[in-house]
Amino acid sequence: MRTRFAALLIGIAAATIAAAQTSSGSIVGRVTDSTHAMIASASIKVRNVATNQTRTAETQIDGQYTVSNLPAGDYDVTVDKAGFKQVRETNLELQVEQVARLDVQLDVGSVSETVEIKAVVALLNTETFTRGDVIAPNEITEMPLNGRNFNDLAFTVAGVQPAEQGSKGAPYVINGARADASNVVIDGFNDENPRDAGSQAQPPLDSLQEFKLQTSGYSAEYGRLAGGVVTMVLKSGANQLHGSLFEFVRNDDFDARNFFDQA
Repeated sequence: MRTRFAALLIGIAAATIAAAQTSSGSIVGRVTDSTHAMIASASIKVRNVATNQTRTAETQIDGQYTVSNLPAGDYDVTVDKAGFKQVRETNLELQVEQVARLDVQLDVGSVSETVEIKAVVALLNTETFTRGDVIAPNEITEMPLNGRNFNDLAFTVAGVQPAEQGSKGAPYVINGARADASNVVIDGFNDENPRDAGSQAQPPLDSLQEFKLQTSGYSAEYGRLAGGVVTMVLKSGANQLHGSLFEFVRNDDFDARNFFDQA
């Protein structure tokens, strides 16, 4: 009995540790004044618009700050410093595993004064060497996929081709690598089947928040494979009630006419 109870505790502890591994992003940047001098000890508040969860940080002596382990989503960033006007950057879209740079300039004034700006993150990735693409929620919803298979989203990324029929692994090959040389990660969990290198769990499209395919230059944590890495983030709770409904409509009335059919 004691052995079984100890095994249960070990299993719960392992599950708790594994659950803490999530595919998150980070916001980095530098805070300066109007003369481009660095501002230290400025307060940084990052709020998740969907959940109202708030994270805080302070700038270092060189004005740099980092807020990591942020789930993908929309954020509001507020910067405060005594003797300067408060700056509020709104609607910053953070994608899965993205390192977004947001530099802020503070103007001299009262803290009670607020400057509100729509956050703009540079399109060019200047923080990592990763190459690939992110399929956003609106693209997942609107893109017509026959069979609603999440693997088909990979074919929208450059360098991805269909795998040879009957081969083991993913239904695609990336940059010429073998079909069994790619990996799938769901919310930080390794989804690769150890037997045939395919994906074990098959999440429905409606459960996906974002889908990211890294084709090259990914970090060392994924470095054991020669192909690409698919990282998926599942939808989590929010402060609004939402849902979805779909139906397959497949009959001859909607099929394209065959070339040999009579008119």
